[in-house]
Amino acid sequence: MLISNDYHALMDLDSRIKSRLALTEIEFPKYNQEELYDILSDRVQYAFKPGTVSKGLVMLASALASGEARIGLEILRRAELRLKIKG
Repeated sequence: MLISNDYHALMDLDSRIKSRLALTEIEFPKYNQEELYDILSDRVQYAFKPGTVSKGLVMLASALASGEARIGLEILRRAELRLKIKG
């Protein structure tokens, strides 16, 4: 099994190798903003102390993440770290 964010990751492989791998491609589309908001809201409940991350911050992170859950989570993590430093 190989997972890649780069669609062209195996393009330069020799054709004999590609045929032996018997590759099957599965594309996972990006999340829309509402889906991402739901995912991030769920993660906030498990990862942060109650009241630490506002709904507005989760909404902002879901808008800035461009459909990428990992990016949204990183935005929230960094924002929470900055809140700790300030507060």
